Amino acid sequence: MDNKFPTTAVGLKGKCLVATPKLKNTMWEESVIFLTDYSKQLGSKGFVINRPSTTSINKLLEQLDMYSTPDFPEAVHLGGPVRERSIAMVHTGEWYSASTTPVTGQISYSWDDFMLEKMCMMDCPREFTMLAGMAQWAPGQLEKELAKGSWLTVDASPELVFLEVKEDIWPEAVKLYSQTMFDEFF
Repeated sequence: MDNKFPTTAVGLKGKCLVATPKLKNTMWEESVIFLTDYSKQLGSKGFVINRPSTTSINKLLEQLDMYSTPDFPEAVHLGGPVRERSIAMVHTGEWYSASTTPVTGQISYSWDDFMLEKMCMMDCPREFTMLAGMAQWAPGQLEKELAKGSWLTVDASPELVFLEVKEDIWPEAVKLYSQTMFDEFF
């Protein structure tokens, strides 16, 4: 790894932000955010990957008048408080749609209607998480939160990002951070 513990958002694209206890009793408590974008003009953006909603992908497709041959009982996740009605998907890198943006060599995200149409025709990524909304920071805002100790950072791997039991992502990310720290110093 080039920098295990980056302190600026530039080095965080493709990392996971892991909420620390400083965010207890906030909407970010025990959140893990897959950071997908950074720009000096626009700031940072990503998706909370461990907050399942009560709406299934099947229900979402039904609400959009899209009918799917495969069954998708998985939950749509609450990706964050910005643009809560927009749908995106974090997925493995072998699959693509019209809007697909690679983030790491193994993980991409997409946000267009075509991705849903492809899925309805049984053309799906190997692993994915469907999300409503996103997390977003103004330029410099994420750096201030990092300096306050609100977030830990860990490498985003498919094993972490697509962990089957989403509620286990935060404890796994904390364990990964602890192991990385241990390996760094011992």
